[in-house]
This record gives sequence, structure tokens and C-alpha cells, in this order.
Amino acid sequence: MSPPPHPQARSDQSLLRGLAVATILSAIAAAGCIAYAARHGAAIARNIRAPIVGDMGDIPMKMPWYFAEWAEYEGEPTWEVRKGPAPVRTLASKLVSFGFKLRYPDMAELSTPELWNEYRTASIYTTPWIRIGISTGSHFGDGGALDRHLEFTLADASVDYKLDPRPQYGLSVYRPSWIAPSLSKAALLHVDNDILVYRDSHGRVDTLIICSNVKHDAAPCTQESRLDTNIKAWLTLAYRRGRLSDWKIMATKVHHTLMQYRADAGRISTIP
Repeated sequence: MSPPPHPQARSDQSLLRGLAVATILSAIAAAGCIAYAARHGAAIARNIRAPIVGDMGDIPMKMPWYFAEWAEYEGEPTWEVRKGPAPVRTLASKLVSFGFKLRYPDMAELSTPELWNEYRTASIYTTPWIRIGISTGSHFGDGGALDRHLEFTLADASVDYKLDPRPQYGLSVYRPSWIAPSLSKAALLHVDNDILVYRDSHGRVDTLIICSNVKHDAAPCTQESRLDTNIKAWLTLAYRRGRLSDWKIMATKVHHTLMQYRADAGRISTIP
């Protein structure tokens, strides 16, 4: 029997899985919308409005039923079907991941049928909606996953990234100067990207953004950063490249919106 993976390897794999899932969700947006609408439609019909609760990096969270999607807790099955009833969740239940969507720049949530319909029908070329993922608990690791992810990406032998001497929006930019001609079109989509990096005062990667170089307005960007220096949680944003100039503002607004659902913030009590 092979030994279990090191906890840090699991953390890095979780971060990479978050990037992969964001890419997959972009490709199957229509199917995802149908499934999401069906799930929430059933919840509305049964009048199930129990909040999503749990511990996010030692922060107790109490989020409305329409806000947090696909909440995963420590010790839960991931892709497997659950056997038996789900355990009762409390503020002490350890979250490892969940997602949500917000409309930028007003940060509206998918709280009404009208907003959901707006999200579902928005054009991928002009959509104001951004997708957000949180990874915490055992998926957080030692906090060094972004540095390793950048190192791994730049070491890819199928593409030669060069540092552009001109920063963009306060970010260092690595652009592909050569891509192996033997790559398939599918593989090309995974490497023909600009890599944008913001480092802290100690030179560590604070924010890592990967933006596709496809030539249309729906070119996707995936942004990874620490949710907060005092919270052991990763924040993932997925948005169209036209929003890149607002990368820092978006992260700040997402943080503010999410932290209103701290269990001690009181906002949850106002939700009907």
C-alpha cells in the first residue's frame, strides 16, 4: 500500500484543483446554471432556508442558504455519494471549501429569482458576475502554496515564460515567448496564458493571476490570494480579462462581503 500524501501536497493539490474547477466551470457554464437553478428551485419549493454554518480558518461563519454553494467539511466524501444522513453542522464544524457568486461592482448576491435569471442569461463577453471559491482547513496547508504554484508553472518545459519589463496594474507579468509546436489545441489553452504576480514586502507571492490569451472579451482570469493575513484561507476569483485592472478592488470587496457573514456580525438575522 502506498503511503498517504503529505498534508502540504494535499494543500497544493487543492489549490490547483480550484484552478482546474474554475476552468471547467467556465466551459460548462450552461449545464452548471441548470443544475444550480434546479437545486435552489427545489430548496425554495420545500422552503428550506437553513443557513450554511461552520468554521472558516478559526472564523465562525453563518451564511444564507442562497449564498454559499457546495460547502465541504473536514472528513466529508468529496466526489463520492454520501452514505447515510448528513451530520448536523454547527459553528465548530470545520469547513474546507465553498463557493459563491457576486455581481461586480455592486456586489449583489444571488438572493432573488430575478438576480439568478440575470446571472444565467448574462453574456460571457460582458458579464459583471465573478465566481469565488474559498479553500480553508486542511486545504490551506502551510501558506506557501502560491510560491510553489508559480515555480511549478514557470518550470513547464512546454512553454518559455519571460518577465515583461513593464508591470501591468502593479503586477509583474510573465508572458510566453515560446510554446512547443507539438502541443494540441486543447493543451495550448492551458499554457498560452499571461502569469501576473504581486509580491509582498518579503518577496513572497501575495497574489497570483493566470489570464488566458485567447483573442476575445471572454478570456478568463483566475486569481489566487490569501483571503486575509489573519485567516488561514485561500481566495479564488474567476472573471473575464476585461476586469483585470480591478484585481485588487475586487478582492477587497469580496473580502468585505464575505466577512459580513461572520457569525458575530449579525447580518444573517436580517435575512428573511
